[in-house]
Amino acid sequence: MKNILPIILLVLMLTSCEQVVDVATLPHEEKIFVEGILSSDQDIEIIFSKTLPPLDTTFSNNGQIDTLITRITDLKGTIRVDGIAYPLQHIGFGRYRIVDGIDQPIKGKMGSSYELQATWKDLSIHANTKIPMYPTTTLIRSSIDTQNRVLFWGREYLKASFETESVVKPNETWLLSISTENTFTLEVRELFEREIGTREDSVFYFYGGGFKKYLPANNKPHRSEFIVYLYVDPGQSIADVLSSYASSKLIIRTFDKAWKSYIDTQYLGEGFDGIFGGSESGIQWNIKGDGLGLFIGKNEAQIPLRF
Repeated sequence: MKNILPIILLVLMLTSCEQVVDVATLPHEEKIFVEGILSSDQDIEIIFSKTLPPLDTTFSNNGQIDTLITRITDLKGTIRVDGIAYPLQHIGFGRYRIVDGIDQPIKGKMGSSYELQATWKDLSIHANTKIPMYPTTTLIRSSIDTQNRVLFWGREYLKASFETESVVKPNETWLLSISTENTFTLEVRELFEREIGTREDSVFYFYGGGFKKYLPANNKPHRSEFIVYLYVDPGQSIADVLSSYASSKLIIRTFDKAWKSYIDTQYLGEGFDGIFGGSESGIQWNIKGDGLGLFIGKNEAQIPLRF
């Protein structure tokens, strides 16, 4: 009996703490969701949406949220370009842009700074970003093993390797990637400025099947190596294979540093259509105030690959 008594007391304690949660009362705070990547030489356009209450199925179709219906079409706001304010103009389905004095869309310009301010209902948001200058990357070395063919999943490939030298500037986030047709890329590196007080590190991550590299912000050249496997038709000669990849390029994309915070935390939230209606408390967005999302400057450079 002495052995049974503690068990009975434990059961009573556990059952006395049991509470029933009414899903209809799950908390929800409506916010403005922003999708804004500002690219050099591209029209400045931003999409605004609203977050949904928990378990809301009003706008769903077979369990998927119809994002067009959640778009905001009556938002008011401006984008300041290097201090000059331009009103946001709605052009359809929650997409907005800014225009110049002759009603022509304003394009992103590298080196320029941008400030977003907007209101909807009783909500207000703001954010700042800058479009970086062209990335400074040089192709140092390239080689291809034409003597051996590698077999992956029943297909033949030639192994090509490249080495680049880049200077990562402060307040920027870098993404280097290989763009080729019919290739199987085993290694992709993301280059980020290292935060003060942290160590330089390389970490394997699932998305993209590559590595994430944090670099010191010292404006010193950094070398990276890439490996690409070029698909080979068994009937092709080596010359034909190399000719088919003649237009391949190394693409270097550079972002406002706020992109790094998003990349580091993008899998910590519940997802935009999650149980808490896109609360995304774990993700670090750069939208301030009553909003979520990204307002980020981006630039891109391309270097032809030499095989």
